[in-house]
Amino acid sequence: LTQGLNRQIRRMCEHLGYRVKKLNRIRIMNINLDIRVGEWRYFNETEISELKGLLSNSNTSNAKK
Repeated sequence: LTQGLNRQIRRMCEHLGYRVKKLNRIRIMNINLDIRVGEWRYFNETEISELKGLLSNSNTSNAKK
């Protein structure tokens, strides 16, 4: 799944008869979360460029509405 909105993943699994004990977020947008809980790191240049591109595209599509 590409996104889980407000317990969406848990509800989908429950509907199929499964109970979710734990979910792990592995990525937010294009940023892999390859760090431990409580740790942090700076974005690398590639991540910054990709985020700027996503934000630019978002602003363009919002302006068309």
